[in-house]
Amino acid sequence: MCTIFRTENIEEHRFFIGKNYDVPDPCKIMLFINPANENKQALINAPDMPVCWGSKYRSITYNQVCKDFPAGGMNEKGLVIEQAS
Repeated sequence: MCTIFRTENIEEHRFFIGKNYDVPDPCKIMLFINPANENKQALINAPDMPVCWGSKYRSITYNQVCKDFPAGGMNEKGLVIEQAS
């Protein structure tokens, strides 16, 4: 079970995101910086056709599996995505 929260400082026009990650130790987290305009493809088993798309913005993502399986991250425009389980 994970908890994700957002708080903000209105005077400084800033916000903060926090998340706990309830997994057993040792939990190795990898951090990735992803370039803009990178082609992506969903991992799916044949014979189904995977969805393909291109990233528009740079982003930073993290997880404990590998690059293209993020648990969360943020793009350069401030869009934050988090996975809670």
